[in-house]
Amino acid sequence: MKWLGFVALLVLLAGSAAAVTSLEAMKFIREENHFLLPNEALEQPVQPIAYADKTYWVIPATAEENVILYFVVPTGEKTLSQDSISSRALISTAQFLREFLNARNQFSQSTANEWIISQNHQRQLESLANVAFNEEFELNIIGTDLNSANGQTLVSAAKRKLQNLQESMAFSSQAIALALQAESDFLSKPSTESPQQIRDAFNAAFDSIQSTENSLDEYILSVNALKQFISTSNHPRAAQLIKQAEIALELPSSIRQLSNNAQAMKAYLDTSYATVSQLTDQFIELVSTRQERSQTYSLLYEPDTEIRQKTGQKISLSEFVGSIQDKSQRPYWKNQEKVASLQDNWDQAEKSFRQENYELARRYAQATKRDALTVYTDGFPQAPKTDNTILFYAAGGLTVLLIGTYLYQNRHKIIQKENP
Repeated sequence: MKWLGFVALLVLLAGSAAAVTSLEAMKFIREENHFLLPNEALEQPVQPIAYADKTYWVIPATAEENVILYFVVPTGEKTLSQDSISSRALISTAQFLREFLNARNQFSQSTANEWIISQNHQRQLESLANVAFNEEFELNIIGTDLNSANGQTLVSAAKRKLQNLQESMAFSSQAIALALQAESDFLSKPSTESPQQIRDAFNAAFDSIQSTENSLDEYILSVNALKQFISTSNHPRAAQLIKQAEIALELPSSIRQLSNNAQAMKAYLDTSYATVSQLTDQFIELVSTRQERSQTYSLLYEPDTEIRQKTGQKISLSEFVGSIQDKSQRPYWKNQEKVASLQDNWDQAEKSFRQENYELARRYAQATKRDALTVYTDGFPQAPKTDNTILFYAAGGLTVLLIGTYLYQNRHKIIQKENP
């Protein structure tokens, strides 16, 4: 058993060691690949996002503080996620989180509206329920003084409406508490299920608060009906009873303000959420384009396997072109036609890359590499062969010259020998 526990510990430690941190994921995107454009930067994600039984870093790339796209990197492997279904859900969740936090920030800075999913507003509704209990006491006093059946009916109706209002406020308080919990879970441990959970919890709170305002309106109507009856009843204490009925309407206007804030929040969030789906489509398309960019960059500017195999040099296509076009060598290559062709193709490859036409850039790069390898294989011209006939006459001429020189230098000796 101890041995099994030790093995389990090793497995746990190995899993922890293999986990990819957010900084490692960012380095993979920024330094180990070439997905980003020069003006873009990465933002470090706070929490990984869960999808099914795995978690992922969803890393935003921004330009001038605007999100351009997201990169999805599994926390267990330093690679770019290739699964379109999970990537779409994860990117949508990351953008939803961004829109949600932006909405909360906007409302926190607003003087006209408040972010009502808070403990303060939850406690406010609990406090209003206590105020409603005091109003019930005032209605009981009125009911005691009114002797007519119609008056008692109106008091009973007002009390029922007040009870509905109390229950609605208690329900709204609970709905805000559940929305708060959903928000906390989303921010601390987000998953691809969180957006729907947040929307359901928040909409339930908004609907509940709207229902509370409706209950308040119904209660006010019932109390006003009671006041109207008292004013026409000729009751000796009619004025005092009407005053007590007005006391029963002292529920603060904060319920209406709460409802107004709820509707403003719902409208703002609905607008924000509607953009998530559209943006997600754009982000998914851009991820594919950036993968093309990285592959094309590698073809142009990173060491090329085929070039290494055929030349023995660990160099990139860019360096290979540069060495062929070097002014100390360019005029001496045998295949000058391909020298010119490869330069044209290389210029077009780089131009297409800058214009983000990566498929065309790759085609020109392949054409450049074929030309460059042909130039390299053909090499430089061989030295011309020497003609043997020319060598023979040259040797003969040299011999005659040597003999003539000898005779001239020794002419006196030769003359003396001939004339003793």
